Amino acid sequence: MEMLSKVVHYRLPVKLLALFLCISFALPSAHLGAGKHPYQPSIWTFRNFITGDVIGRSETNSPAWT
Repeated sequence: MEMLSKVVHYRLPVKLLALFLCISFALPSAHLGAGKHPYQPSIWTFRNFITGDVIGRSETNSPAWT
């Protein structure tokens, strides 16, 4: 029984690593397959939740020359 627990403890990190690698390769392909241009910026607006005033904006996924 002790041998079985050692095998389970050994294989669990390997399975988690394999799952992480599969997800990390699958997510970018799913994102690019959504029909969005790779350099189309995403603009996030941060607002004060009480007054609704804009307190900041952030632009992501844009090339350096824009």
